[in-house]
Amino acid sequence: MGERNDDGKLIIDALRKSYKKRMSKSNNYISLPNNVNFYFIESKINIHINKNSVCKNMQHNESAFESWALVFMNWLEEIDEVSLEWEKPDNINNGHYQRFLYRVLKFEELFYNWFSVGMDLCQYLRHKKSNFL
Repeated sequence: MGERNDDGKLIIDALRKSYKKRMSKSNNYISLPNNVNFYFIESKINIHINKNSVCKNMQHNESAFESWALVFMNWLEEIDEVSLEWEKPDNINNGHYQRFLYRVLKFEELFYNWFSVGMDLCQYLRHKKSNFL
């Protein structure tokens, strides 16, 4: 695995520390997907997904933002909020991307008290939401 240019190492260390505290044993197998950037911003983690990853099947680690958000909120006591940002793909009609938008919309509805979407990306969700009404 190459060097990360985000806060991934810090987040992995925090997850390992939390795991050791709760489970009374170490876990060196914790890893984050390479094609996603994770940033600590005070008591928030920002997940940034690239344009190729938002067009992947939702079972791929790099597209499964819901799982990562839930992991962070469950395991990291210092985290109060998770935000999501992504790059707009070249083909916005890609079926996986359209499902990704739907998943973001539904996840935001369920966890609005701690999950947010980057302000400049809300336009994609508003359009998607109007398609479901």
